[in-house]
Amino acid sequence: VDARNDLAYALIMSGDRESGKKELLSAFGDAMNPAPEISAYNLGRAYLEESNYEEAVNWFHTSISRNKGYTAPYLLLAEALAATNRMEQAVLELEKGAKEAPADAELLLALGRAYAKVGKKVEARARFEEAAKVDPSGPFGKAAGEQLQSLPR
Repeated sequence: VDARNDLAYALIMSGDRESGKKELLSAFGDAMNPAPEISAYNLGRAYLEESNYEEAVNWFHTSISRNKGYTAPYLLLAEALAATNRMEQAVLELEKGAKEAPADAELLLALGRAYAKVGKKVEARARFEEAAKVDPSGPFGKAAGEQLQSLPR
């Protein structure tokens, strides 16, 4: 199944997007697929790249419903929602992800940024602090530290 996901993404990147999406859909429906959430995530990502936000949202939700602990779809789901001016919903989805994976610095950073965009500075500061604590020397922790510096008190 990994090979099918790889083939599908290679097709998408080569410009044969429809064949790639068909391959991902086939992989998702394969009863032998041990990780259908990855196929669903890749479908969501393909639709997001095409600015087909509703399909992207649907596939990211499908991915999450298959494995709530897989954090990648929460991030792109929030991006798709933000692209359609649904920031409050994006915040809610990132909050769900943070509950599932409270030590995921990238997710905490994204949640902090989302809070900042909707004007929730106290919540933003708390998530940036958590991200910096979880990943003090890593890229997400450092980015959180930078966000803390630029966040007005």
